Amino acid sequence: MPVPVELPSSTSVTDEVVTTAKVVLPAESLSGGTEVRDKVVTATEAIRLIRDGDSVVVEGFVGQCLVEELTLALEQRFLLTGTPQNLNLVFTVAPGDRQGRGLDRPAHDGLIKRAVGGHWGLSPALGKMAVGNKIEAHNLPQGVISHLFRDAAAGKPGLIPRVGLGTFVDPRHGGGKINERTTDDRVELLTLHGSGVPVLQGSAIGRRIAYTPALSEDSRMLNLDER
Repeated sequence: MPVPVELPSSTSVTDEVVTTAKVVLPAESLSGGTEVRDKVVTATEAIRLIRDGDSVVVEGFVGQCLVEELTLALEQRFLLTGTPQNLNLVFTVAPGDRQGRGLDRPAHDGLIKRAVGGHWGLSPALGKMAVGNKIEAHNLPQGVISHLFRDAAAGKPGLIPRVGLGTFVDPRHGGGKINERTTDDRVELLTLHGSGVPVLQGSAIGRRIAYTPALSEDSRMLNLDER
């Protein structure tokens, strides 16, 4: 059965129209109600869900697949209200254009507390904060971080790769820490079958908000669970 959608009286489809749309359920619906809130929200509404100290997983690869409206809304909210503060950014490749877009937008003192990422090159303002000892920062292999997303979602305590052994990612050589401000260990060495392998802790992610074009309160509850 088609589900009818009632839109507010308007001649144009805007963020406001989509946000306030109501889905009218058929009488035999098992949900117990006659209407539900549409899950499409504006970038501003999505960013309101982020709280002080949250971990924000940023999707996108270089200049692709990043919802720029969300990083822009995050920056605007912080500049106007001073919140959220002390966020933890987690990314495989920091999206950007080396000219202020992407993850350079939230690169403001007080907004970011720490960042864990693979490739930093296209967001120089964020990289400057890390190298300048203004935020805690880890540089870990981007492929390993991708696998860590999967394992954290599966509720696993961490990831056991071999990538990074003998490099700066090896906990015997710094564990991926970028500066002196960074003291938390995200990588530990585990002896398995007689040889040492690095273990990346699932807590490198913690609570997550995935950057998606539409984020609702329901999906927030799914993305913010502790693993």
